[in-house]
Amino acid sequence: MFNIERLNWPTDGDINAWADFVETICILTEDGLLTIDWFADFLSDDATKSTADILRAINFNEHFLAPLAISSIGLPINPIDALIQNEIEYTDDDFAGEDEASEQTEAIQSRLILLFNFLIARKRCFTQFYPFNVINSTLELMEGQTRLQRLYQVLLFSSEMNLYSPGDINRLGHMFEALCKRPFYQTIPAIAEKRFFGAGGGAIMTSDYLGNLRQKITLLAADLNVNVNPIINDPDELGPSGDAGLDWVGWLSYEDGCDHQPLYFGQCACGSNWIDKQNETSLSHWRNFLLINQSVQCIHFMPRSFRRNSLEWVKKTAIQQELTLIDRFRIMKMFALEDDAIIDETLTPYEAILNEAIAFSL
Repeated sequence: MFNIERLNWPTDGDINAWADFVETICILTEDGLLTIDWFADFLSDDATKSTADILRAINFNEHFLAPLAISSIGLPINPIDALIQNEIEYTDDDFAGEDEASEQTEAIQSRLILLFNFLIARKRCFTQFYPFNVINSTLELMEGQTRLQRLYQVLLFSSEMNLYSPGDINRLGHMFEALCKRPFYQTIPAIAEKRFFGAGGGAIMTSDYLGNLRQKITLLAADLNVNVNPIINDPDELGPSGDAGLDWVGWLSYEDGCDHQPLYFGQCACGSNWIDKQNETSLSHWRNFLLINQSVQCIHFMPRSFRRNSLEWVKKTAIQQELTLIDRFRIMKMFALEDDAIIDETLTPYEAILNEAIAFSL
C-alpha cells in the first residue's frame, strides 16, 4: 500500500536523490505543480527537523552544477548563497532574531535554487523522456504524457521504494527485474542465450531455473559448461532460497561443451544500497558457487539517475571497475529503441501501483 508518510528525506546532500524527491512530491500535489516557495514551506513544516537540519540535508555540492545551469533559472543570487558556496554551516542560533521566520525561508529557498537549476539540467539531458516542465522556479507535471514519459515515472517510483508497504516493495523489485529484460537483451549480443535466474518476477516472470538455490546453480553450471564449487553442498554456506544476487544471465553458445565462452551476468537494484550490491554479480563473488576460469561481463541495472547536470557520472569511483552501469538515463534511451507494444507490455504491471500514487494528493 502506498503511504506518503514513508517517504524519507534524502539526508546526505545527494542532489540526484533530492531531484527525485522533488519530482515525486510534485506528482503527489493536487495540481501537479510545485514552486520553490511551496517546497521550502513543505520542508519547514516538518516538525521533526530544525532549520539547521534542513540546511544540512540540502547542502548540495556545487561541482554537480555547471556554470550554465547555475544561472539558468534567472533567480538572483543573494548573500546567503555566498555562505553556501563557502560551505559555512548554519545552526539554529543563526535564526534567533526578529526576522527569524523570513531568514529561515530565505536560507532554505537560496539552496533550493541550486536544486531547481539541477532539475532544468535534468530536463535538458532527458529531453523528450522527461515528464515535467521546469519554468523559472516552478516544476510542473505534464499532461497527456507519452509512453516514455510514463516509463520515467515508473523508474522514479521504483527509486522511492520506501513509499510502499513491504509487500509492495517486494513486488516492485520483482517488476523492475522483469522491466530489465529489454535493456539486458539489448546490451548483450542478439545471438546470445538469455535466461532469467532471479528468484523474483512473481506472476510477471518466473525463473528459467527451477528448484532450490543449489539446484538452480547446478543447472546454470551445466548451461555454462563449468563445474559447481563443492561448497554449495554445505547447508551452512548456502541457503535454500534466493538467487545469490544474479538476476539475468547470458552466454554465447558454440555447442562444443567447453567453457571460455562470453558470459554476461545482470543484477537489478532498486534500493539506495545499489553501490554495495554491485559486487553480487562479480566474478570473485560467483566463484563461491561456480568454478569459472574466465572473465564475466557484469551489468548493473538501477532505476535511479547517477548523473551530474553534464550527464557525467556523479562519482566514477563509486562504480566498480569492469562493470557496465545502466541507470535511468540509459534505460530510457534503450526503451526509446523499442516499439510501442513492448513499452506498453512493460508498463502494464506497474499501472495499478503507479495510478494509486498519482491519485494521491498532498
